[in-house]
Amino acid sequence: MKRFLLGSAVLLSTLVNISAFASGKTGAKSSAAATESPAKSVVEDPSATPTSPASRTAPDDATRCKPSCYHTERPAPNANKAIKMCGYFEKGIYQDYDYARKTWGEPYLSASGQESIPLPSCKFPKSNPGKYASLQAFARKDTKAQQDPGDQLIIRGDSKWERTDESDGVTSRRLPVFWYSKTTEFKTTLCGTMDPDVRCEAGGSPRTRAMNVIHYRTEEAKKWKAANKPAECQQAALEAIAVVRGNMKSVGEWILPNERERYQTRFDGTLSKKEMLAKMTAFGKEAESTYQACGGKAPIATTNSDEMSFEARW
Repeated sequence: MKRFLLGSAVLLSTLVNISAFASGKTGAKSSAAATESPAKSVVEDPSATPTSPASRTAPDDATRCKPSCYHTERPAPNANKAIKMCGYFEKGIYQDYDYARKTWGEPYLSASGQESIPLPSCKFPKSNPGKYASLQAFARKDTKAQQDPGDQLIIRGDSKWERTDESDGVTSRRLPVFWYSKTTEFKTTLCGTMDPDVRCEAGGSPRTRAMNVIHYRTEEAKKWKAANKPAECQQAALEAIAVVRGNMKSVGEWILPNERERYQTRFDGTLSKKEMLAKMTAFGKEAESTYQACGGKAPIATTNSDEMSFEARW
């Protein structure tokens, strides 16, 4: 059997800080600057530092070289890798209603199933179909040719029929069937994980990209400051400030939906939404402080296009 994995409220104090930063009203003491003098560089891979040497002057997908080029994160080395392991997915047993005979018709199984779920423990539930014993037997018999040794198709005894009215006028009902197997086949995402709730820049997550850019530009600004290059320092810090503000403006659009989402960043590990908001806010304050330490004047002005630049692949 082969199945593929298809690739709360925020604390008031946090929101107050976010709102203040988005309007450019916050400030912070400048942190210690790095002693290394930065080079105009490209971040070539997720493990690279903001000042790694580059083999070319500008990457194909990065045109915002201000003052250095930030290269979009590449897929993980193990991206799209097929892995067989214990897991399960859900199919459905359907019955169409026969209005002439005023009864439900013969059962049939859906051709496809829902997204597969990993089951690392390999502990399958015991069969307890109750009143659905005959339907469970039907599902097992109907899929016998597709089963691998040890596969189990289970209908839970507490399951309930769900009505489904089709657009063609057919009234049906559906009963969930769970297919467990030790040979469920999954594919890792571009982030190199099988967890569908993990987001990363390589997988197209604009918020993760924003976190990466904010970190990169803030650290870069500190290095330019140490090298006594105020123009480059201001330029790098200003982009970090702009991207933080862009995220804070739309914070309500992404912080509340799907609390399970986590963000696999290049420099800060895998973060929850609350953790990433806190880091963005902290880096924003540090970037503001560095910008002013390099001669930038307050109030610090940023454009809407720069603030929302993280949503595009440069």
